Amino acid sequence: MSKANKQELVELLNGDLSREYQAIIAYIQYAASVTGPYREELKQFFLGEVPEERSTPNIWLTRSQRSVECHL
Repeated sequence: MSKANKQELVELLNGDLSREYQAIIAYIQYAASVTGPYREELKQFFLGEVPEERSTPNIWLTRSQRSVECHL
C-alpha cells in the first residue's frame, strides 16, 4: 500500500469516526431532551444506541489494522 493510499485511508476512517461521534452526541442529546408520555421508553432507546455507535469505530480499527499489517 503506497503512502498516498495510507493517508487516504486514514482520512476516510477519520471522517467515519467523526460521524460516529456525532451520532453518539445526537443520541445523548435526544435522550436528555425527549418529552411526552413515552419519554422514559424513548430515553432508554436513545441511550441504548450509544454502545452500538461506540463499538463501530473499534470494529473498523481492528479491520484496518489487519489490512495495513497484511500490506506491510
